[in-house]
Amino acid sequence: MSYYHYTNGCHLAKIVNEGLIRTSKMFLDEKVKPAAWLTKSPEWDIACNVGIVKNTKKLAVLQDYFFDEVEIETVDTDYMKKKIGMCRILINKRLPVISWAKFRYVSGIKWTSYYIIDENSKYTSPVEKWICTFSGIPRKYWEGIEMYVDDQWVRWDEVTPIEEFVDVCLSRNRKQEEEEEEEMINGLPKVDTQGKLEFIDLNHEEMKVILSKHVRMISEKTEELVAKRDYKQLNEYVMSDEYRKFDKIADMELEDEEGNGLILYLSDGFNNKQVIVYTVNVKTLEVDLLLVEEDYKKAERFFYGFKYSDKYFEIEDNLDEGESIMSEIKNGVWVNYVLKIENDEFVSTIELNEYRLNKGLKPIDFNPMEDMYKSA
Repeated sequence: MSYYHYTNGCHLAKIVNEGLIRTSKMFLDEKVKPAAWLTKSPEWDIACNVGIVKNTKKLAVLQDYFFDEVEIETVDTDYMKKKIGMCRILINKRLPVISWAKFRYVSGIKWTSYYIIDENSKYTSPVEKWICTFSGIPRKYWEGIEMYVDDQWVRWDEVTPIEEFVDVCLSRNRKQEEEEEEEMINGLPKVDTQGKLEFIDLNHEEMKVILSKHVRMISEKTEELVAKRDYKQLNEYVMSDEYRKFDKIADMELEDEEGNGLILYLSDGFNNKQVIVYTVNVKTLEVDLLLVEEDYKKAERFFYGFKYSDKYFEIEDNLDEGESIMSEIKNGVWVNYVLKIENDEFVSTIELNEYRLNKGLKPIDFNPMEDMYKSA
């Protein structure tokens, strides 16, 4: 199971391109901490339905208005699905979060504001499943991205450009039952659009064939441009969507027994809750399955090319289930803590070296800005 961050089609591309779910101010009170909101519920929360201004023709541009002068109407879920886009990002439960109930005590929100929101929302939204974090949520915690299409959640394949994915999903939702079989949707035949919604659900043997053909194609194109000494076009090509169609792990250099270079590709890592890595021999074009890893921590290390330092690994490996590291600067000095989470709630916080001493481990001097990664 995962947590869910619900958003809309207008915001999804920006979130994906930045690789970060940012915190936002949900309340006008300046003292309330900005938060990134999630839920444990797999069902769309109507609290995420957007509001639209109804009396736009009566309002002048660049002029301030009192709240009661602007007619705002919250759209229904059908409008969200067809016009705006219902989207969600699945978040790994390793992310430290706090509950809506605890938010009341740690966010700075006034009791009256909290009470009004809680009372007005609990009849239409599962407020008991609301959770949040006061930090942005980086991509490393994401498990998948989905849009609601044809009454089901459809997974983004991470190959199709995210903007195109949103457009295709919205087009599908707007279609009418009487549309002819070959009707064009966003310039694509209907059958092709449906194919995009099915998204590369391939077994290993099919994937090997596709990767082999892909490497042959980009190798031939690259060699052609090098032979012509057309380095400007070569640079453009290696930055193109065609060249980058599959996620290549560029930081790892491997060779076979005969010295032929191996290219590593990451495939379908989120869709099956696994990290799958293939190697493609640049000379023979032979494709092998290198890694299928369900342990997220081990897979993450492999994916990032073992960039983390041994010091960081030593700290992480000595944490128990449900524990994670948090660092912050106090009086110009980095201070590290171990957070303990049970049932999705913070239950304890302890300074890192105190934690290590309690476990019979040596204290460690850890600066996340200097000691997090191996030097290049």
